[in-house]
Amino acid sequence: MPHSDITDVQNTLIPIYKEQLLLPDEVIAGGKQLITQLEENNHTHSRCHYTIVAAAMQISCQQNQVARRTQEFVNVTNPQKDGTEISVKQVNRRIKKIKDRFDIKTFPLQIEDFLEYYLTKMELPRGTQEQARALLDTAKRHELINGPAPSSVAAGVIDAANRLTNNDIYMKTIQEKTQVSEPQIRKYSEKVTTPVQ
Repeated sequence: MPHSDITDVQNTLIPIYKEQLLLPDEVIAGGKQLITQLEENNHTHSRCHYTIVAAAMQISCQQNQVARRTQEFVNVTNPQKDGTEISVKQVNRRIKKIKDRFDIKTFPLQIEDFLEYYLTKMELPRGTQEQARALLDTAKRHELINGPAPSSVAAGVIDAANRLTNNDIYMKTIQEKTQVSEPQIRKYSEKVTTPVQ
């Protein structure tokens, strides 16, 4: 296959995604395969290649049950040297189009998936990690967290665990690492500590 503009974008973004989003090799391979499939079916011409690459990698994350949010892909993609910027809305729209076009089915990620990712990303002490897992287990058993976005709950659990273990990490740091808003973190931090107070 001849060299294309999307190849340049892919070669620029994939190392960034791998390093900053801690993407496993199977996600990278799946995303590359999907991009190749899009190229072979002429679905990459005159479109924003940054959006296509971000969407393909996010779909691969979903297929491999690897917890990453579209917002994270957007944040590490923007801005590019050529001034290109993408939005969450653009990437989510592209994800839907790709999934519909190739009949790709994915399953929702669980709170545990996001919790483990965030714990790894934040390099929290073992005691805080164990407290976070215990809080999540207790909150699930008491049915305190049915229905919300799993990434928000995971961020709230981490905040609660930090407080309970006197770990010196501020909510602002959790917000920056997880891309979950502080009001959402606070809300779920309070919810998951209800049964242990």
